[in-house]
Amino acid sequence: MILVPALLSLLLGTVFVGLLAKLVIRLARRYTLAWRTAFAYGALVTAAGVAGLLLRFFSGVVVPGLLGAAIAVVFHALMGGWFLGTRVKDRDGQPAGFRRGALFGLLVFGAVLALGFVFGALQGVMEVQRGTVAPI
Repeated sequence: MILVPALLSLLLGTVFVGLLAKLVIRLARRYTLAWRTAFAYGALVTAAGVAGLLLRFFSGVVVPGLLGAAIAVVFHALMGGWFLGTRVKDRDGQPAGFRRGALFGLLVFGAVLALGFVFGALQGVMEVQRGTVAPI
């Protein structure tokens, strides 16, 4: 039964990243991204995140926080440049290119982080209101 929540969380992570990728590209106005491509990007990022988590878990290597953050930023820039750079199109139908794709990858990563912080703060507020955590 533990398999169902794990698969559901992977599916939600894929959808979440895909929606944010589509939103980030949409906000750029001059560029477009197909829904299928957005969700494929979400699946790639989610799969790579799970692979990194499993590698860390089974190897027993502890990565310092700043190094882990730097690896995540570089990974998202490279993944965005490689995957989004060839699939994000401008108004003329031309690919955005590696640099612009890397920028979009970093913007998607920033959006994921920002929403994660918002959800974490909301969870903390809800716990304080329920009285399960003593306020500071």
